[in-house]
Amino acid sequence: MLLLKSDPPAGLILSAKTGSRSVLRALVDEGLAERRLCRHCICVDTVKEVRDAGGKVYVSVRNPFETAVSWYQAIDRHTTHGERLWPQWLRRIMGRGIFPWLKPGGSWFPGAKFADGLIRHENGIEHEVCAILKSVGLGPVKLEHIGKAIENRPMSEYWTPELQELFVDRFREDFDVLGYCTHAPQ
Repeated sequence: MLLLKSDPPAGLILSAKTGSRSVLRALVDEGLAERRLCRHCICVDTVKEVRDAGGKVYVSVRNPFETAVSWYQAIDRHTTHGERLWPQWLRRIMGRGIFPWLKPGGSWFPGAKFADGLIRHENGIEHEVCAILKSVGLGPVKLEHIGKAIENRPMSEYWTPELQELFVDRFREDFDVLGYCTHAPQ
């Protein structure tokens, strides 16, 4: 989580796979924010501190279908076991989970429950962050892409109707809370 150095302060809960490293580096390097270490993107004490001071909390989010594919691509790129098969990997994370916050009933974006506003990855992370900075009286920043480019395959190659249905059932809270369509992007 980042605590913006504004008056009143604003908090940014940066979810993985939403451009969070780019935002973190730009805002901290420019002296516009202080990094607060948190467990699983939820910083209850810092959220309370921001709200008590009259500030707002924003959470970065991304379409859950795209988030799952991005995690799969990132993990598969770093594995020494060869390419994992997407359907088996997806069923594994939906079952017992491989991420600590993805427990039954869990969410890709647990911090969204605290949000006064969302930073939507698909709307352009730099545009969204700069709008927040402007609203709290801080200057714009230029974000650099951090991370390795991954060959983009169409989403339709990942999401069969069966996998879509299973995924939406498992992460229903994310689709409902964040307002995303329950059909995978093409």
